[in-house]
Amino acid sequence: MEKLKLEGSFQSPAIVLDSKIGVFDFRGICFLTNAYEFFMPVLDWLDQYEKNPNPSSKFTFDFTYINTASQKMLFELLKKLGKMVENGHSVTIEWFYEENDDDLKSLGDDLLCLVNVPYKIISKDADD
Repeated sequence: MEKLKLEGSFQSPAIVLDSKIGVFDFRGICFLTNAYEFFMPVLDWLDQYEKNPNPSSKFTFDFTYINTASQKMLFELLKKLGKMVENGHSVTIEWFYEENDDDLKSLGDDLLCLVNVPYKIISKDADD
């Protein structure tokens, strides 16, 4: 399966989805004006990946900010991961947040508790 790589910008996250090397990574700011348009290639890639996933898949989310429109699309993405788990695939999520960013920590917990995917919420030290 071909990898999907989206370069990050001042308002969009960097995304790397590469099943060959097992990297499923979302990083940066998510302040999108058209989150649907941005996330559609990601959701389409996940639909294809679900047909023949790796034995186990760890998705990493390391955002600095997520606006409301992006939260909705991110939840759609997380529901797809939950569907993979329901279909017997091994999927885990690591949600990183800056140690003093209680909002991003709470958002991760709020979104992830609604989908059936094992997850860890991990504080990054200020020195990381």
